[in-house]
Parts: sequence; C-alpha cells; structure tokens
Amino acid sequence: MRTSLFRLVVKRDFFEAFANGTKTIEYRQNKPPFTARNFWPGRPVLVAYHYDAYPHLAAVCAGFAVAPLSTLDDPIIDRLRAIYPRLDAAAAIALISLRVVDAWPSAGRRERETARAYPLCQF
Repeated sequence: MRTSLFRLVVKRDFFEAFANGTKTIEYRQNKPPFTARNFWPGRPVLVAYHYDAYPHLAAVCAGFAVAPLSTLDDPIIDRLRAIYPRLDAAAAIALISLRVVDAWPSAGRRERETARAYPLCQF
C-alpha cells in the first residue's frame, strides 16, 4: 500500500537536532495540516529545513498527541511563543513523534524526493 508523503519544514537548528537524534517530537499548533488526520503512525514524513535546495531526513510518524500549552515545559513554551506570539495557555499543541530512518545528503527535485520516500511505507 502506498501512502502520501508529508513534507515538514523546520528551522535549521531543529533539523540538526532531528538529524543527531536529540529531538524526536515536533510541536505545532493543532490546526490543519497538523492534526491527527495527517499524522498517523507509520506515515512517511520528509523533514527539511528548506523547501528545495538542502538535505532532508526521511522519517516515519511514530505517534501523535494533543496537549494544552500550559502542560508543556517552560523552554518549549518559550520557543512556541516566539513562533506563535498570540498563544494562550489553553491553546492546543500537536505533539508529533518522529523516528528518523534515513538522511538524504542532498536534495533533488520534489518528484525524486517523493519517489525515494515511497519505500518508507514498508516500515
């Protein structure tokens, strides 16, 4: 069965944290497209820090949860508020667990990346 690829673009420092294994959860506002409908266990995800010209990480969604902002650790709240300044304490935050399965040293066109990512559906 083939499953569509989700392209997740993050800042470079978060990309490097995913690459070296120190980050396994991506935090986003629980709004489309960052909902449980789009992140189910086993879905292939392409983690990138730029849309076209940089290295990418092939990952698989390991889990998805939603938590109120107030329940997260203070450093995470500070980082989220820097990106989303109008967050209130009751805001729903999507916690997207990712398992990196491969690092692609260079990026090509989107079609080639998508073709490479389809084998991830076997995981």
